[in-house]
Amino acid sequence: MASVNKVILVGNLGADPTLRSMPDGGQVANISVATTSTWNDRNTGERREETEWHRVVFYSRLAEIVGQYLRKGSGIYVEGRLRTRKYIDQNNVERYTTEIIADNMQMLGKAGVDTTPPGPVGTGPTGGGYSTPISNRAQTTTTSTFTNDFDQQGTPPRKSNATQQRPQSPAVSPSDAGVGNLDDDIPF
Repeated sequence: MASVNKVILVGNLGADPTLRSMPDGGQVANISVATTSTWNDRNTGERREETEWHRVVFYSRLAEIVGQYLRKGSGIYVEGRLRTRKYIDQNNVERYTTEIIADNMQMLGKAGVDTTPPGPVGTGPTGGGYSTPISNRAQTTTTSTFTNDFDQQGTPPRKSNATQQRPQSPAVSPSDAGVGNLDDDIPF
């Protein structure tokens, strides 16, 4: 039977990322992400809140991006997998830790703040080629998506002579998206 090891988190960084270099020159970034669950207590009717902390590890280019653009309090969306590893602490005691190895991440910004890094990732504060209607600009959350193209052990993909291109999503026209003709509602 097939198995699945998939984690999706949406939360905020509890501290600035820590960066390290591996012996082969690659980068590693560690962050702690807080996720919060809220519910109403059945007995008292009070609103309750529980925060869970998650350790997330990024390798290579993702680590560089995390170290450069994320800070304490930054919003983040992470996709990855769970890994439990054993280590020896300072007192020579064997310990285990479970962490999330990130395969993909998206920076979630605050309204009015551009978290899109320079370069070909996005074309503006919204990370896409479309402008945001003026009425919605104050509510816009900026995002940038990054993917780790490494295998399970963190080894980079091998280069080949053929140029690899990722498939593009088909463009959606306003009529396909259910927007229709909006000219009738314009008051001028």
